[in-house]
Amino acid sequence: MLISLLLTLLAAPYPESERHLLDESLEKYEMNRRVRDAAVEAGLEELDANDLMIDMKSTTSFPPTRCEVEYWKRKGFDLCGFLKGIRDFVDDLPFSKKRRLRTHAELAEGYSQLYQVTQRNVLLWMSACKDPETSEWLIRSVETLMKQPMKTDEDLEHLQTWFVALGHNGSDKALDVLFWLQSAETWQSELPIQIQIKGLSPEFIEAEILDLRYAALKGIAFSGSDRALHAFATGEGIAEDMKCICAELFGMAAHAHFGIYCISSFYSQDAADPEVEGNLQAIYAKYGMDYSEKERYKEPDKRVF
Repeated sequence: MLISLLLTLLAAPYPESERHLLDESLEKYEMNRRVRDAAVEAGLEELDANDLMIDMKSTTSFPPTRCEVEYWKRKGFDLCGFLKGIRDFVDDLPFSKKRRLRTHAELAEGYSQLYQVTQRNVLLWMSACKDPETSEWLIRSVETLMKQPMKTDEDLEHLQTWFVALGHNGSDKALDVLFWLQSAETWQSELPIQIQIKGLSPEFIEAEILDLRYAALKGIAFSGSDRALHAFATGEGIAEDMKCICAELFGMAAHAHFGIYCISSFYSQDAADPEVEGNLQAIYAKYGMDYSEKERYKEPDKRVF
C-alpha cells in the first residue's frame, strides 16, 4: 500500500545538510536545546530527537500529517507524553518566525529562524494528542487567551492558530467551543474577544472578526470528524453568512478525516494514494457532495486553499 511508502518518505531521517543547519540553530537558540533535550529525556536518541525537531519546525500552517505522527509512534516514542512535558515552557518560545525581512542582517537571521522551534510548531503538534487531558488543556488555554484583549495583528494570528489546534484535537467539547465562535449571534452583543488594535477602523474590526470566525470553521474542518462532515454537507449549525463556503470546508474536513491537511500537496504530481482517493470518493458520495478535487488542484487558478 502506498501509504506505507509515504510513512518512509515523508518523515525522518533527514540528510546531513539539514542536520547541520539544525546543529547551528541548537548552538544559537537555547530554547531549541531545551526542546531537543526534553525529547531525549522522553526516550529518543539524540539523532532521532534532532529529526523530530526538524519535523516540528516544518509544521507552520497545517497540523502534522498522519504519516508524521505514525512514524514516531511506530518507533515506540511517547509523542504525546513528550509534548505534555514541554507545555511548561511553550510560552518562552517565539510564537512564529519573522515574516518581513528587509536588510541583509534580517535575511540572515530569518534564514537561521527556519530552524527555530516556535509556539506555532508545538501547538500544531500538540493538537495531534487525542487524549482527554490534552483536550481540556487546549480548551482552558483558549478560554484564557480569549479573555485578553487583542492588541496586535500577532495576537490575532496567535489566537487563530489556537482555534485550528483546538479543532484538530477534535473532542466534542472543543468543537462546541468552535461552533459557538463561528456563529454570527455570538458576536452581535457583547463580543467574546475584544479587538483593541490602535487605529483600526470599525470596518477592519469587522474583517478581523470574520477572520476569527473562519479560523474557528477551519478548526472544525481539521477535526475531520463525522460531526464536521455532516455540518458542512448540510449547513446545519453553520452561520448563514458562512454557508457559501461550506463546500470548501467540507473538502478540508473530508481530507482531514484521512490525515491530509495540505490538500494541494496530496494531489501534486499525481502523488495521491489511489486507496485514500477511493476512500475520499466514498466520503463525498455518502454526503451527496461532488468530488472534483483532483481536477481542481491540477489547475492552480481554481485552488481555494
